[in-house]
Amino acid sequence: MSERPKPKITLMLESNQQQSPTEPLLNWQSVASFSYQVALGDELINEEQFERFVEEQKPFIFMNGQWIAWDRSLGDKLLTNLEYMKQRTSYLEAWKLEQTNHLDEYLDDMDVELDIAWQENLKLGLEQLYTQNPPEVKLPKQLKGELRPYQHQGVSWLIHLRHIGFGGCLADDMGLGKSIQTIAYMLHIIERQQKEDMERKPFLLVCPTSLLQNWVDECQRFAPSLSIFIHHGSNRLIDVEGVMKFDLIITTYQLIVKDQSFFNEIEWNSLILDEAQHIKNIETKQRRAVKRINAVHRIALTGTPIENRLRELWSLLDVLNPSFLGSYSSFQATFMKPIEQDQNQEQLRKLQALIRPFLLRRTKADKALALNLPEKNEKVHEVYLSVEQASLYQAVVEEAVSYLNEAPALERRAHILQTLTKLKQICNHPAHFLKEKLSGHQSGKWDRLVTLIEEMYDQQEKVLIFTQYKEMGQLIVDELTNRYSQDVPFLHGGLSRTKRTEAINTFQKNSQTPFFVLSLKAGGVGLNLTAASHVIHFDRWWNPAVENQATDRAYRIGQTKDVTVHKLITKGTLEERIDRLLTQKQQLANHILAAGEQRITELSNEEIMELIKLT
Repeated sequence: MSERPKPKITLMLESNQQQSPTEPLLNWQSVASFSYQVALGDELINEEQFERFVEEQKPFIFMNGQWIAWDRSLGDKLLTNLEYMKQRTSYLEAWKLEQTNHLDEYLDDMDVELDIAWQENLKLGLEQLYTQNPPEVKLPKQLKGELRPYQHQGVSWLIHLRHIGFGGCLADDMGLGKSIQTIAYMLHIIERQQKEDMERKPFLLVCPTSLLQNWVDECQRFAPSLSIFIHHGSNRLIDVEGVMKFDLIITTYQLIVKDQSFFNEIEWNSLILDEAQHIKNIETKQRRAVKRINAVHRIALTGTPIENRLRELWSLLDVLNPSFLGSYSSFQATFMKPIEQDQNQEQLRKLQALIRPFLLRRTKADKALALNLPEKNEKVHEVYLSVEQASLYQAVVEEAVSYLNEAPALERRAHILQTLTKLKQICNHPAHFLKEKLSGHQSGKWDRLVTLIEEMYDQQEKVLIFTQYKEMGQLIVDELTNRYSQDVPFLHGGLSRTKRTEAINTFQKNSQTPFFVLSLKAGGVGLNLTAASHVIHFDRWWNPAVENQATDRAYRIGQTKDVTVHKLITKGTLEERIDRLLTQKQQLANHILAAGEQRITELSNEEIMELIKLT
């Protein structure tokens, strides 16, 4: 009789779904379908035999001519736990437990070994997922245009993610062609589904209102065969039957909320989220509405998968792959606090390893992409406050000092934000802060802007001018219009889709339109403005990712001229501190994961004063 061996359990996970090159091998959220076998020493017991041995409650098992000692109480517990796993464990949970070496959690620390054997095609797919080098797919015949090698790889990666059953974030740098990769992805799926005679399902693409026409233009250029409907304004679909006539429905984040009952009626071929930073805040109605949408596959497109804090990363990946990173509270405890507050490098590496298969990030600086882009040069122009500006600035700072010492907690946050806004307006121009006309006031920054514009005009070079304030944008437009006796397009959030398209086309195609003024939020994403060889950031935003996106309206594929980026900073003021913060944040964002800054409004009074005082 042999000694009592330590049982070893092997779970054989299988997919019951129909095999197809474009359809998911399995639903990772569903309860796993598996059988198991128990190894006692060299002897293997299948599931049926194991259940019988446990039921018989014998202390010894006779197999292959020998008696094997058997722990009956361990057998009872093992069978109970295995039955529980079969009823409750999802494929995703099993995979995560295996990746993190926590499989024993399901076995109540019993003295057994647990292993998982994945179905062969699942095993191969998961291995390729981690290399981010999946098999290259054949490009669709209906695609008009050529893909660069890295773009072809991006399409193959998206198709492979869909085949394995995971959502993914195409996080390429702005201007590297996320649109054409997405269009090729859709065309590939449509062609495969037609070949397999599968039921037609439309794709749903959600984007900011400002990009609706841009997506239509891109589709008409690269995929004229696609039938498209823009669900926006008064022209909105009301019945499911109408949706099925189209390949692609394009709508906005606002309408996903407003018309969510309609969108929820349909199972979409894919849900595609452009400028996906719109769902970075976990509490918003937009994010909740997006998460409820039923789709075979989910894709996020953003050059900034994380802007400030790790919570944004959780929010994005939880929409793409629900529960993959666990609950928000567990993510806070496991990753956010150790990484953001304690700078725990081990947890940072674990998180990077966890998310790597679902984020594909390529940058313009990567020489392997062979982009052959022209040079991008950055110039920081340091300017000084005029006497009038310094007086106004100091008055606002002194007002903030007296208020913060007495402010009720509930009013403190709002007052700090108001103070920061006032100081930034003063740095721009007294007329901006006082809401008056330009004449009669002086601004060091304004004088530098006028000088730069004159140089660019004389050299017949086109320029984009970004400001975060619509009021400041209008002052710039009025001055340039009067000075150069020509209309200056101004793109801001208040323009209709038609007016936006008209402004963009005027700048891109009319050689007599050298200037384009844009509000940072409305004009900073998704636009192709390669006619410009200069970009001016008149005032600074708190986020380097937002500024970079704005810059890359000009510095992107298709640009043939060197691009110069001008950043105006008022010395000795809040703007200089903002510049330091932006540099720190950019270093963190370069690792995809940013350890969060304290919120400005949560700083102490002393820290606030250090931020805003004149030096």
